[in-house]
Amino acid sequence: MNRKKGFGLAILALVLFPALAAGSGNRDPNKPLGLIPWPAQLILGSGSFALDQNAALSISPPASRELASTAEIFVSLLKGRSGLELKIAGPAPAKKTIFLEQKADPELAGFGPEAYRLEIDPAQIKISAPDPRGVFNGAMTLLQILEESDGSREAPSLRIVDYPRFPHRGLLLDPARHFLSVDLVKRVLDLMAQLKLNVLHFHLVDDQGWRMESKVYPKLQEIGGKDGYYTQDQLKDLAAYGQARNITLEPEIEIPGHSSALLAAYPELSCSGQQVEVSKIWGIQRNALCPGKEEVYLFLDRLIRETAEIFPSYYIHTGSDEVSPADWQGFPKNQELEKTLAEKNNLGLQCYFINRVNKTFLDLNRRMIVWDEMADCLPEGAMAQAWRSTNPISPVTAAGHPVVVSPVDPWYLDYPDWPWQLKRVYLFEPAPEGLSADQLKLLRGGQGNLWGERAPEQKIMPKLFPRLLAISEVLWSPESARDWGKFKARLKTVGKNFEK
Repeated sequence: MNRKKGFGLAILALVLFPALAAGSGNRDPNKPLGLIPWPAQLILGSGSFALDQNAALSISPPASRELASTAEIFVSLLKGRSGLELKIAGPAPAKKTIFLEQKADPELAGFGPEAYRLEIDPAQIKISAPDPRGVFNGAMTLLQILEESDGSREAPSLRIVDYPRFPHRGLLLDPARHFLSVDLVKRVLDLMAQLKLNVLHFHLVDDQGWRMESKVYPKLQEIGGKDGYYTQDQLKDLAAYGQARNITLEPEIEIPGHSSALLAAYPELSCSGQQVEVSKIWGIQRNALCPGKEEVYLFLDRLIRETAEIFPSYYIHTGSDEVSPADWQGFPKNQELEKTLAEKNNLGLQCYFINRVNKTFLDLNRRMIVWDEMADCLPEGAMAQAWRSTNPISPVTAAGHPVVVSPVDPWYLDYPDWPWQLKRVYLFEPAPEGLSADQLKLLRGGQGNLWGERAPEQKIMPKLFPRLLAISEVLWSPESARDWGKFKARLKTVGKNFEK
């Protein structure tokens, strides 16, 4: 099935929704089905499936560790809402069974590894997909469907075929500014999974803190992490916790700017070599790693390799934004280097710097992500992240580079959630007009960014919700299905589960 046909069916399902709802058991035909993000295709049937203490889950193939993990996560989340603890059945399942099946499906083949099929009738529930990631997404959809019934124990008969619009659907958390507990990060991962968000951009270092344990350079956390850092074991555990929930943790190690915490530990890596302090104020600092010092690249090579051993993510973010060094232009080795560069001044030096560092990424078969300040000199294989506007999307994709979008207006979630802001978040369109089909393939998706300056731990949840629900629907659901009025109606049901 091609995407155009899929979008057509999605529209058909939405048109048929009111008429079909009237025949779906005891459902109120005026009450919208509580799903966020809205699926690509949905048709309601008659009757409903009722959970009770005799119901069970069955996985196929039975030896699949991924499906077993999905079953355990589903059972745990359902128990927390309904008090009902389902059994994971053996070869002879119970009469009322939820089947989780990984199997070939020609209809889903063209929609990527996260596509799934969900079928509910009064006798059974079946979630199937060619890939375990699709099965997990189907389980999260079923969880939302159950949640809207009293006691989370009933699901209306329906058929869903679902798949994401974009492959990168993310959220940035920033423990560098205000350290966040492991428990809080896991809570966020749980909620992201239920919204089919699949990338946690983890901003681990900045001028105000270094939050990743380095065994190669231990002074980084000894000086930059005095008020908190994650051990390597904790970070590996978080990465595994996310992976079990179809979420990739992408670390960000800011270079060459936003590096006061790094330079407080190793001041010899700046051009001046002067001692600096871990910053206690927000804003752009003038400290930066020195592009003209060879030892900087040796340091970063070891640090990046260590980071790659902790995080299995293909992409590692290097920031490369807001670089305003006070000591680059007066440094003799920079001046010599600059003579060889087509682009002069600090921008040329920074472009040289990230392209030089990129050699380590290529050697590791990993790829770099940088903020859009580097859009004009992207290293080989690098992805850009457009934050100041959507303007870089067209030239970056035209040059053959992938891009994700996280616009400061309106997808920066640290900004106040004014009454009108949610509608702006929901109606933002990531894909600007005029992109070719090839360019649209390189627009990988987007994310909301929750920067930490104004977001200590106790403010994380109120800032995330309900705006993160809107972002999830923009990035997952077909553009043709986006409807502000219907979203608001569904939010009344779904939003309650994200306010606790």
